[in-house]
Amino acid sequence: MKKLEDRIDENKLKKLKNTVFPTPIHAINYIEFSTPQYYRLYGLFLAPYAIYKKARPVWVGLHESNIVGESKDSEIVIIEYPNHNTLIDIFTSKYYAKINWLREKGVKRLGFSISQKR
Repeated sequence: MKKLEDRIDENKLKKLKNTVFPTPIHAINYIEFSTPQYYRLYGLFLAPYAIYKKARPVWVGLHESNIVGESKDSEIVIIEYPNHNTLIDIFTSKYYAKINWLREKGVKRLGFSISQKR
């Protein structure tokens, strides 16, 4: 898996920064673990920084069973950010770059999307 900083498309990031979204926004993470212990450690390091930036988890759930389809997700996490630029600031920060290896080692597959309430 390529590192996060190697997967960021600078043109898309610039376009995203200049987009106007209603606030707050919610980031939905669909996670399939490879080594859950590393992901948990990543979360412990990320949480205080995210809270300092006014982001907060609003829902965390473990995958129990498939009713329709074939999900391989281990966990679903929804994080609320005051705005999309806060999310960008966190994930492009030097601090995040230092702890991201824990996430990379703990996650087999990650789906990530941004949503807003209607």
